[in-house]
Amino acid sequence: MERNKRGCEKVEAVLANTPGVQYTTTVVGFNLLSFAHTSYNSFFFVTLKPWGERKGRAEQYQEIKNRLNQELSRLPAEPFLVFRRLPFPV
Repeated sequence: MERNKRGCEKVEAVLANTPGVQYTTTVVGFNLLSFAHTSYNSFFFVTLKPWGERKGRAEQYQEIKNRLNQELSRLPAEPFLVFRRLPFPV
């Protein structure tokens, strides 16, 4: 679990330095897809800044996703997958 936590801290640092990202929530030790408690899985909820605050191209969803996939692929850890949740009507 400690190794997993250290890896998550590295991911959090990347997310914190990504333009357009407002908040990040990390869940360590749980597989969201299988609902299994494990020592080697984690996931992140990433909240982007509101549309009106994301003016530059680097702050648009597709650019953020591309940047994260590129940055996270450089980390010496297990594979990462960045994907979008389905939008909920507000």
